[in-house]
Amino acid sequence: MTKYTKIIYKYNKKIMLGFLIISLIALAGILRINIKTDFDVFKLASGEYISNSQLANEQFGDSKQMIIAVDYYGNNEADIINFEKEVTKLAEVRSVHGLNFYNNLPFKIDELSPIKKTENGDYVNILLNLSDNFNFGDLQKTEDYLIAENLTYYIAGDSYMQNKIFDYIISIILFVPPLAITILFGIFYIQMKSLKATILSVFPAVISSIWTLGIAGYFGHQLSILTILAPIFTIIIGSADGLHFNAHLQEHLNEGIDNHSAIGGTLKIVGMPMIITTVTSVAGFIALLSLNAPALHDLAIFSSIGISLAGLMTFVMLPTIHSLEKIDIRKIHSKLNIKLPFSKLIGSPAILISIIICLLSAYGITQLNNEFNQLMFYKDNTAVAKNFNKLMEINGGSVPLYALVPYQDNPFNEGVAIEIEEFSKELMQSEHVSTIINPIGIFEMIKDNIPTNLRINFNLIKSSELYKNAISDDYIRLIIYPKDLSIETTESIISVSEKFSNIKLAGTQLNMYELNQQMLAGQHISLIVAFVIVWLALLLSLRKLIISLIALLPIAITALFLYGVMGLTGIPLNLFTATIFSITIGVGIDYAIHFVSVYNNFSNSGALNEDIVAKTYHYVERPIIANALGFALALSALMLSPLKVHFYISILMWLAMIVSATLSLSLLPTLLKRLSK
Repeated sequence: MTKYTKIIYKYNKKIMLGFLIISLIALAGILRINIKTDFDVFKLASGEYISNSQLANEQFGDSKQMIIAVDYYGNNEADIINFEKEVTKLAEVRSVHGLNFYNNLPFKIDELSPIKKTENGDYVNILLNLSDNFNFGDLQKTEDYLIAENLTYYIAGDSYMQNKIFDYIISIILFVPPLAITILFGIFYIQMKSLKATILSVFPAVISSIWTLGIAGYFGHQLSILTILAPIFTIIIGSADGLHFNAHLQEHLNEGIDNHSAIGGTLKIVGMPMIITTVTSVAGFIALLSLNAPALHDLAIFSSIGISLAGLMTFVMLPTIHSLEKIDIRKIHSKLNIKLPFSKLIGSPAILISIIICLLSAYGITQLNNEFNQLMFYKDNTAVAKNFNKLMEINGGSVPLYALVPYQDNPFNEGVAIEIEEFSKELMQSEHVSTIINPIGIFEMIKDNIPTNLRINFNLIKSSELYKNAISDDYIRLIIYPKDLSIETTESIISVSEKFSNIKLAGTQLNMYELNQQMLAGQHISLIVAFVIVWLALLLSLRKLIISLIALLPIAITALFLYGVMGLTGIPLNLFTATIFSITIGVGIDYAIHFVSVYNNFSNSGALNEDIVAKTYHYVERPIIANALGFALALSALMLSPLKVHFYISILMWLAMIVSATLSLSLLPTLLKRLSK
C-alpha cells in the first residue's frame, strides 16, 4: 500500500476537486426522482394471475375501485349526495355508485341499496370507479370534499392504500435517514472519542447515498417502499469501512507514528478487509437478483451501487482527506465508553451458546408462516389499517377479488347462469367469502322489477356504466369479497376456482400471492449464491481453506437464528423478510472477515497462536462492537416508519448484527485458538 499512499499524496487536491464536481452533479439528479406508489412493484413479469389481470383490463378497461363508507344518520343524506356530486367532477373518477345513483333509479331493489345497517350504526357505501391515473392529489381532493360536508368516513381499496404510501414515503425520507445518521454518529463517537474521526467515519457512506439517489434520478428510477431502503442501507452498512479505517488510523497516530506512515500502515492492515467486506455486502444484495421478484431487483441494484460507492469512497477519499494533514483525529480523554464482556464468552460458553441457538432455531423453523398481503404493509395505528378494519366490520369482507366468467353471444344464457350459481355456492360454502356480487343476478332482478308503465327499454341499461363495468363482449365479472386477506382464505378461493376451468381469478392479492410463492420457492438459491460468493471472496483473500470455512460459521448460525426467531414470534417469511437473509449473509460476515483478516496478518509474526488470537481480539473488538451497535441502533430508526414491513426489517437486522458480532468475537476466537492443537 506504500505506492498507493504516495499516489494519494501526489494527487490529493485533484481528487478532492473531482469529488466536489461529482457530488454537485448527483445533487441535481436527486431532483429528478419520482415516487412510485402502486402495487405493480409486487407482481411478477408474467404468471397466471398477471395474465388474468391483463385480460380483465382488456375487457373492462383499467378501472380501479375505491370504497368509502360514510356514517348515515338520515338527516345527513343531502351532505352525502353533495359529496357524490363533487367527487364525480374529478377527471379520474369514472363513476360513483352511492345514494344519488340509487335514489335516481326508477325502481328500488334492496340488493342495490348502498345503505348498510349494523349493530354499531348505519352507513352508506359509496363505490368510486377510478381510472388508472387516479393519484395522491386526487385522493386529497376526495378527502377534502368529505371534510367539507362534515362527513365521518372510512376509505379502503387498492387505490387508497397505494396513494397513502406517497405520504408515508415522504415522512420516511424526511425523518428516518437523519435519525439513523444521528444514532450512528452517537455510537461511533462514544467509541472513537473524537468528533472529527466520527464525522469522517460516516462521511463516505452519507455522500455515497446522495450519489446513489442521483444515479437513480438520472436513470429515471422511482422510489418505492422497498427502494427507499437503499440509501438507508448505504448509510448504515457503508459506514462500517469508514469506522474500521479511522479506528485503526487512530491507533497508529496515538502511537506517535507520522501521518504518512500511519495512512500506509492502516491501509496495509484494513485495505484488503475493506475490499472484501464491500464485495461480500454487495454479494448479499446481488443474490436477491436470483429471486423471481422484480420488486427486489431495484433494491438489490441500488443498494449494491451505494455500498460499492461507500467502499470506494472510504478507500480513496478518507486517505485523501487525511493526506491534507489538516484534521487531527486522535482520541481525546472521555469517560464515555462502551465495553461489553465478549471476551468472557470465549471458550466453552461460546460453544454452548451456539448449540442453544441452533436447537431453539430448529424448533422455531417448524412454526414459520408466509402471510403476505397489502394490509401487512401498514402498522395497526395508521389511517389505512384503521379504515380497512372498520370497513371489514361494516361490510364483513376485505379488498375484492374478481372472477371472469366467459360466455358466447348471450350473457344471460341459462348455462352461464347455472355455472355462476354453482361457483358462487361453492365459494360461500367454503366460509372464506362474505359476499359475491353477481351482475347477471342483479340485472335479471332489474328486468323483473321494471314497472311496465315506465316502458324502459332494457337496452338502455346495457349502455350504462354499471353494465359496462360488469359485462364485456366476452366475459362477466363477478366481485368476490373474501372475509380476510390471509393465505388460507386466498388458497381456499383458488381451490374452488380450480374446479371451474373456464373461470379466471384476478386481483391485487392474487398477484401478491403468486409473487410471494415464487419468491419463497427460489429463496434457497439466493442463500446459496450469497454463501458461495462470500466464501470465494474469503478464500481468495486469505488463501486458507480452514480459516475461510470457520469464518462462515457465525453468519450461518445467525441465518438459522433468524429463521427461528421468525417462527417463534410469528413474523411472516415473505417477500420483505426473506430479503433479510441474503443481506445478513453479505453484511454480517463483515465482522468475521475483519477478525480473520487481522488474525491472518498477525499470524506471520511467529508468535504463539493463542497470543495472536488475543492480540487480534484486542485490535478488532472496539470497531466491531461500535459498528454492530451503531448498525443495530441506527436501524431502529426504521421502527418509526408507518410501514410494518420496515419495522420487521429493523427488528430482524437488529438481531442479526448483534448475534453475528457476538459470535465473531466469541465463537471465532474459540475455534481459531484450537487450530494449533
